[in-house]
Amino acid sequence: MYAEVKLPDPYYEAQKITVDLGFTYNIWDACLKKCMFFRNEDENLDACDVCGESRYKEVGGDSNNPQIEGKRIPVKRVRYFPLVLRLQGLFMSSKTSSFMKWHVKGRTNGGVLRHPANCSAWKEFDKKNSDFASDSRNVET
Repeated sequence: MYAEVKLPDPYYEAQKITVDLGFTYNIWDACLKKCMFFRNEDENLDACDVCGESRYKEVGGDSNNPQIEGKRIPVKRVRYFPLVLRLQGLFMSSKTSSFMKWHVKGRTNGGVLRHPANCSAWKEFDKKNSDFASDSRNVET
């Protein structure tokens, strides 16, 4: 390896660094047919409210004896990266933070929609929320 590169030795240290930088994610169980997530008030459901598909696939167990249950494994899992942490990560670097403020500094009015900041909805939002729009660091999603 390169002498100037310092990598953490154990996996735990590497994982701790990524968490400190905000590279975390949430894992949610989901319906096989992509109807819903099993989270919040639906966290304890065993089947989809929309299509009725089972949340789990049965592994193991004994078909002759219903008292013995196998391990319940979700049929689909989704990894969700929280938006706030991702935006904070973008603003950590001076290079990417300048790109995040482009919608104010680099906006052109040539009548061509090159960026959502040029559309009428964005301009209307800026008019209605002038306090929010006055700071170029605020991010509209």
